[in-house]
Amino acid sequence: MERFIADLVKAFENGKLSRREFCQTMALAAAVSASGDAARAQPARGFKLLGINHISYTCPDYTKARDWYDSVLGMVPAPDTDTGTRADLMFGPPPGEGGSYLVTRNPDSVSAAAATTQAVVDHI
Repeated sequence: MERFIADLVKAFENGKLSRREFCQTMALAAAVSASGDAARAQPARGFKLLGINHISYTCPDYTKARDWYDSVLGMVPAPDTDTGTRADLMFGPPPGEGGSYLVTRNPDSVSAAAATTQAVVDHI
């Protein structure tokens, strides 16, 4: 996580991402990091959080988000997941070994974010 944040700060300082992009990505990283802390703090009974499967990110132009996350953060699209309206971007360990992914997608008629032109993390 420290390396990720250091790379993010460096990208911001070099002008590769805006203040808004920096803040959004830091918030996303904090949510992912906090979920790991929550998993370790779970009581012995009930459900135990093992990790995050995916984060769904609805945005006005998924291709712009896909390309940004790929070029700046190194999140590569999972094979055969780019449908023309969404793409699954892998991060963390390899698939099958605890890896997670970020779904970048355009709004659809069912999505709560469809009425807005802003990017929204609509579920984790």
